[in-house]
Amino acid sequence: MLSSIVKVQDYRENIYILCSIMAHYNIRQCLKFLTIVGCNPGIQNSRLQLVLYVFSTSGSAIIILLAILLFFCSEDALTIEDIANIFSTIIAFVYVISKLTMMYTKKREVQDMLIKVDKSFWKIDDTVNPMERQTYLKITKETRQMFHLLVFLFMFWLFSTFGIYSTPMESYSFASLINQTFTVSMVVYVGNIVSLLCIYMYHLSIMTTPNIYTIRDFFVLLLTLYGFVICYCWPAQNFADENEKIRDSVYSSNWYEYLRFSKPILMIMKRLELKVSISAGGIANINLETCLKS
Repeated sequence: MLSSIVKVQDYRENIYILCSIMAHYNIRQCLKFLTIVGCNPGIQNSRLQLVLYVFSTSGSAIIILLAILLFFCSEDALTIEDIANIFSTIIAFVYVISKLTMMYTKKREVQDMLIKVDKSFWKIDDTVNPMERQTYLKITKETRQMFHLLVFLFMFWLFSTFGIYSTPMESYSFASLINQTFTVSMVVYVGNIVSLLCIYMYHLSIMTTPNIYTIRDFFVLLLTLYGFVICYCWPAQNFADENEKIRDSVYSSNWYEYLRFSKPILMIMKRLELKVSISAGGIANINLETCLKS
């Protein structure tokens, strides 16, 4: 019986290790892309990063300008489909510029966030035994290849979210850091999502016969909702729910039987009444309720 428990525990630890490495791998890939566009938070006060940032934002601004010129200077009469394409292009690249600007101007805050995340994950380099290190490298390489294959075959592959357990005060500070860093970008993003949904749903509603544009609009709607729900609303909801679970767990721990600890526990429960949430500029909270309202 004891050996079975040990095996289950080792299995759970290995799963956590693999998922932690996958998270680190994905972060490294994102940092490589941010270096290309001049927004890597680990490279500060760099002229090359400034040049790359200006080049990236200028390219997006030129595309917005061309879209506006097409709207006013087109020789042919614009259809509803053309107007939808122009507005979706403008909205999308306005969001790109706002996101790049946020990542460039908030490099220090993003770096602090990455440092906090980095402390919560296990690394292969920390393994002392060389044989174990090589085994983990082989397993993670195969896991990454399988992961990329599944993403390629199933565009909407749903994966489990592994929470990072921390103290309540760390949760408050982390949520505050996220809100301070991404608040303006989230306002633009939510506005972008709502505008795209309105444009493409209207476009779909006026189509009389299915065609290639119907399939395109359907996939744009599906990908937009997928990104908003899976990448923003769902993790933010889980983050808030974990804080609620801590309070419920403390309350259900029979604390009243330990009078010596009753006062500190009551203070903890009182502190946990402060809700943890991710908001878009203080206008709307990012959670599943906001997703359903949108």
